[in-house]
Amino acid sequence: MWEVPEIGVIFYVTPQEFDIFSAELSVLANQIPAVHSSRQVYEIEKLEVTKFLLDRITKSKYFAEEDLQMLGRQRVQLAYRSE
Repeated sequence: MWEVPEIGVIFYVTPQEFDIFSAELSVLANQIPAVHSSRQVYEIEKLEVTKFLLDRITKSKYFAEEDLQMLGRQRVQLAYRSE
């Protein structure tokens, strides 16, 4: 069962980014034969919409760790130690 989050985050894009993402997603939708079909991230990593998702969304502290794992990624843990 999915949990309903108590908070939400909205990521805004510029009108130019929206136009680019919309066009790319339309092309991608025409290439995928069914609703439950999928593509591997490496197959679409050159699309601007994919770059946005990977650079902005998945790096957000609000993106779930288990969803990162599903994408074959992990959160980078930076630690500073003074000696």
